[in-house]
Amino acid sequence: MKFEVGFREVMARSNVSLLLEEALRPVNWLFDGLVEDDRDNGHQWLITGEPKAGKSRFALQMAIAAAEGADFVGFRARRKNKVLYFNFELSRSVMGRRALEFFAGDETRMLQCDGNLIVVSEWSGVDVLDIKCAEYLEKLIMEVNPDIVIWDVMKRMTVAEENNNVEMSKVMRAIRDISSKRTHVVVHHSRKEVFARNAGARGIRGASAIHAEVDGVISIAKIGKRNTLQFSVRSVPDLEEIRLISNGIGFRRLTEEIKVEEKTIDLEVLFGDASHRSRKDMLLYFKDQMGRAESAADRKLKELVKAGVLVKEGSGREVLYRQGAKGC
Repeated sequence: MKFEVGFREVMARSNVSLLLEEALRPVNWLFDGLVEDDRDNGHQWLITGEPKAGKSRFALQMAIAAAEGADFVGFRARRKNKVLYFNFELSRSVMGRRALEFFAGDETRMLQCDGNLIVVSEWSGVDVLDIKCAEYLEKLIMEVNPDIVIWDVMKRMTVAEENNNVEMSKVMRAIRDISSKRTHVVVHHSRKEVFARNAGARGIRGASAIHAEVDGVISIAKIGKRNTLQFSVRSVPDLEEIRLISNGIGFRRLTEEIKVEEKTIDLEVLFGDASHRSRKDMLLYFKDQMGRAESAADRKLKELVKAGVLVKEGSGREVLYRQGAKGC
């Protein structure tokens, strides 16, 4: 924080007329209705998901859409952007093959992004709290002068204790400073759920300070053969959950509405590797994944037991359910 500015100068920039001027200023979107191009502070985003949920593929799809000025799961990039992507997990060859697959094997199309899509695969990890490392990365970003920076993945960016609020607050602020007032996206893990569902920002792994520091969270979860996105965003209210389907390596938005009564119960998702599930888990599944109220979820549970799809064992607080012989 800088305190060299005089009091009068501070107050001159703090009046209501300037506040109104900012309110009326058109939003400079990177992706319409989702991610802003904020050059004052640099909006900070998280893409979170369990291992194998597809978060790195999702981040690369975002990067390519930004570079091409294309659609990204229903949010269109306003223009072709310069994207700086830090890849800390994959080798150059694997990253190259994955990128080419996103371009549908079209080498000409991929080469047209030269200069707009810059993928740095120099290091398997960095330490953003190390002064020399931070200074080097900041200078690199200033030299490239990107429109958006993507960091994949946070566990390779620090040795700080992930569950320590003070340390992780420092980490998130360091990433913001290093990103040089550019909108930036950090890929991060979420906790593994009891059974497959999208816990949204509540599922972010580690200290609560991680969520507190960022401007937006996109949570991706694999639900059976499909994926869902949930959002937690300060500047864009009321973003509803989005259902996705994989179209190969990437994702596309499902546009058709699925009626509650048409939804099927995926026992593979519901039980996973477990032989039994508690009543609490069963009701949570019906509420979260099938869009049912608790009373409706309870009725559905009784129907499935009566039909032999599920078997109820125990009584009182010790009630457990297992798969029946009839299936769904």
